[in-house]
Amino acid sequence: MTVVPRGFPQSPSLKRVVDKGEVLAVRGQAMQILKANWRAIVYDVCAGLAAHDIAVKYQVSERSLWNFLKKLDITMTDITKMCKEEEELKRMTRLEKIRKKQERMKILPTDFDEFRQLELIQELEKQLRLKDDTESNIKRNVKAIYELCLFTGKHPEDITIDDVLNFMDYKRLEWQERGKDLRAQHVLAQFSTQYISPLRVFAAFRGLPIPPALSTTEYYSPYHKVRITVEYRYKILKWVKENYPEDYDTVRAVLIYLYETGSRASALSSVQFLETEEFGTRVIYAITEEKGKKARIRWEKPLNPKWYQYIKSKLPLSNKEVERVRKILRKAYEAVLPEGLTRKYALEHGFHVWRHTAANDLLEASGYNLMLVAQKLGWKNVQMIVNVYGTMDRAMLLKLSGYNVNYEAAKFEFLYNHWEERAREEGLI
Repeated sequence: MTVVPRGFPQSPSLKRVVDKGEVLAVRGQAMQILKANWRAIVYDVCAGLAAHDIAVKYQVSERSLWNFLKKLDITMTDITKMCKEEEELKRMTRLEKIRKKQERMKILPTDFDEFRQLELIQELEKQLRLKDDTESNIKRNVKAIYELCLFTGKHPEDITIDDVLNFMDYKRLEWQERGKDLRAQHVLAQFSTQYISPLRVFAAFRGLPIPPALSTTEYYSPYHKVRITVEYRYKILKWVKENYPEDYDTVRAVLIYLYETGSRASALSSVQFLETEEFGTRVIYAITEEKGKKARIRWEKPLNPKWYQYIKSKLPLSNKEVERVRKILRKAYEAVLPEGLTRKYALEHGFHVWRHTAANDLLEASGYNLMLVAQKLGWKNVQMIVNVYGTMDRAMLLKLSGYNVNYEAAKFEFLYNHWEERAREEGLI
């Protein structure tokens, strides 16, 4: 039998595979043999033995070996790839191994003073002092970088320009929701001092590209990036179906209704539906009373009959049911949505995120038809739409002007294309 060298394996990924195999619960003589010799078998794979050779050597069938690998949820190819990392570690000097371990264990300090002791931050502060920057300004710059790293959960060496832009959008959103109007020049100047300038300095120091959002103090609305895309709408439905099957129909009805109408959460417990005939066809309206600037406003919002079938008889909800759906959605967002602005907004505003999603989709799908968006989703003043979502995307403008630019507008459909097909195949709709 194989004599395994002491200290094998050194690769963390290969070590996890070995450890997992040695404690795997198995039945049958062949599987017990594989388990008892698992470390040696992995060593043999790294030495170049194929599955057939291993089966012969340990007097088991290839099928038993494949079943053992299946239980570990791994393939021979996966192990072979890990063996390459093992070879690299063997060739490393002790110092190189220590450095590699430090790279793998990039731990972000949660204490600001400890954060300032990071080598990268120390080097940045040194450069700023050489430029005669004041200590208070240096500290403000580092504080913004510290917030950015906490937001992303990344070490400053791993920050990308997309991380910076997502963080900036979130901070704009945070300021606006605290009542700070970034269109006011004095507020924008404060925001620039606290975030734009420090992050521009950091991006330049890291050699990252400087986008317009970091090089100007123009107003950028963050809400145009708050959107749960069609891919994640499908994934949310799937997660709820798997984890809360008894609540699935209700949650699905809520999501489709909020997307179709752009309604606020209050409408979930008060909405009524009107079926009538107009222009020779059956029309369904969702009738709600929602908050306006001075008083509640009655809205009659037409529903797509394709999606109404999933809403009908499920709404309105009791207050208790609304809260249950809210809690389920929060868990779904935590499980499904990727890190970024939309996830953070959705976790804080579980229902309202769908109003922004619907508005952004409909703006794109309609070629920025403000009146259509206002009437379909419920805005009395079309200027508010511009204030909240900004002006038309430049790529959209050029596309509509006849230029061959790479721009694909969203559709105003809760599910479409292959995501809708998959949802139907899996019984989600």
